[in-house]
Amino acid sequence: MGQRDNNSKLTMETPDTIPYEYVTRSLSFDPRKSTFTSFLESVLDPMVVEGLVEQYQLGVTKAGDVIFFQIDREGRCRTGKVMKYDPVTGHRIKDDSSDYSVTWIHTLMKRKGLLREDWALSQCLFGEHLLSRYPEREVALVESEETAVICAGFLSEYIWLATGDKTNLDEKLNALSGREVVAYPNVNTYDYWRKYLAGYSNISVSDYLQKAAGSDPSSGHMDLADLILDRLELNGTAQNPTFQQIKRYISPEYHSEAEAFIEDLGLELLGVDFEIREHIPAFPDHFR
Repeated sequence: MGQRDNNSKLTMETPDTIPYEYVTRSLSFDPRKSTFTSFLESVLDPMVVEGLVEQYQLGVTKAGDVIFFQIDREGRCRTGKVMKYDPVTGHRIKDDSSDYSVTWIHTLMKRKGLLREDWALSQCLFGEHLLSRYPEREVALVESEETAVICAGFLSEYIWLATGDKTNLDEKLNALSGREVVAYPNVNTYDYWRKYLAGYSNISVSDYLQKAAGSDPSSGHMDLADLILDRLELNGTAQNPTFQQIKRYISPEYHSEAEAFIEDLGLELLGVDFEIREHIPAFPDHFR
């Protein structure tokens, strides 16, 4: 299975990368308007979403699809995943013309002759570049990129990274050497990750989701973002996007009346004058 203590050092050739200008160019299309970030703005403060776009370098295509770039600790772009999302539900949309819901940036570039024919993919963790930016923060590891971004919006005291897959982990996990990491696998991935990551002395695997899911047969694919968003829905906090943007300026006792007023009249926010934006509060549960 290729398990080993993650503190061992591996010699690795310089990987092939994507010129960073393509990352920068994708950011110029107003990344907050991708369907994925549109969904984020329905559950998070827009300024928090703007910060997430900058932190994770979330790109966007002309069609409004999000690009999850893989940027390593050296600031090199390894590749990027292009994904479609429903802006209302936040669920991934599968392309009808394909059996897969992912398009790879390096594949598109090779088709257009923008990369060498012998260009070889060498992946890294999504969000890996944040390890250098925040050397003291605790690291949390999840499977999907969207889960990492959503969790970072609610629990910003951690660095949230994603493997992008439940398998093929070894090469990606080398970047975590010297850092204490807590992994939060999807419910149906828990047993696999628990056994696989046992060979990494710096990574512990949380059973928080397993306990939260209980015996519910429908929770097999549940991840941490699903749990957070479900609780927001139960608590009545996943509300009208316009109300989400202005509720901080309204006394809590008037929230229900204000939201009903906005819904009844179909109001949209044009702008708010402010000097200081408050951050989204930490999610009440500690995921340990």
